[in-house]
Amino acid sequence: MSLCQLSLRIGKLNNRFNILDHDLLKVYSGIRNIILRISTPGRNSSNALLLGSHIDSTLPSPGAADDGMGVGVMLDIARVLVDRNEPFDNSILFMWNGAEETLQDGSHLYSTQHPSARDIKAVINLEAAGTTGGALLFQATSKEMIEAFSHAPHPRGTVAAADVFASGIILSDTDFGQFEKYLNTSGLDFAIVGHSYFYHTRKDIVEFVEKGSAQHFGDNVLAIVDHLLTNSSALSTGAFSPPDMVYCSLYDTWFFSWSMDAADKAYLVVAALVTISTFANVKWGKPMLLTILGAPLGLIAGLLSANALAGILTLTGKRQLWYALSFTDSR
Repeated sequence: MSLCQLSLRIGKLNNRFNILDHDLLKVYSGIRNIILRISTPGRNSSNALLLGSHIDSTLPSPGAADDGMGVGVMLDIARVLVDRNEPFDNSILFMWNGAEETLQDGSHLYSTQHPSARDIKAVINLEAAGTTGGALLFQATSKEMIEAFSHAPHPRGTVAAADVFASGIILSDTDFGQFEKYLNTSGLDFAIVGHSYFYHTRKDIVEFVEKGSAQHFGDNVLAIVDHLLTNSSALSTGAFSPPDMVYCSLYDTWFFSWSMDAADKAYLVVAALVTISTFANVKWGKPMLLTILGAPLGLIAGLLSANALAGILTLTGKRQLWYALSFTDSR
């Protein structure tokens, strides 16, 4: 029999953080967080897994995908765990928090004030920045959580996505940042990212959410949850190590991972083979020179033309022109 504990927390606090290299002090109040804890009586439930999604959306977006999909997936996983009525180790907390779109106030409130925060040893955050496709893993902060992700039946994730997001090129953040900072824990951050043109617009409605996206999301997260709620998982020990791994998935079917040491050696071998093969078989001349110069010159030309267009749109007051007519039907 499962023990379910439901609570509603309403709170206020202040938060000091940095955005775009500027320090900001923020005061918020009236933030609502809904928290459900499920555990098995008689089993060790001190170590907890947190699943998080947010119940707010930006104006004027209805928020069907961002983050209605994450909210729905979590509700269904909670239903499955209760309906199974099977014992499991550790415990799981579902938090549907408010005020993510106002710079993660709800997750900050939970992470710094809620009594159960001290029990959290791992986090899975469910997000959306689009309306189509499967759930992409774009942040993974330990080797053990990457291994947990390998149990997903439809894996979609690559270390390249994590590196791009960590670089700061994408000027965005999720509740995962608050969990990582204040809970000092490991975790996974997922998001639906296909057709991001409807992200934070009036078009983020159920009609435009691709059929199967929520199923893909739910299947993967449930499989990871099932793995972590066993006594042999890293959640039971709370021992997590840095994500010094290279990983990728193929066709939402196969998942591959290997250590950074193995990757460095493989890269050197591949580079050596390519260099030897090139010098042994190439016929030097004008065509080869054009080939060698063409790739970097093409990259430079692409960067210059894209930034020139962005500059023109900015100077003419037409930034993000493709969003200007969000009320039109652009399916």
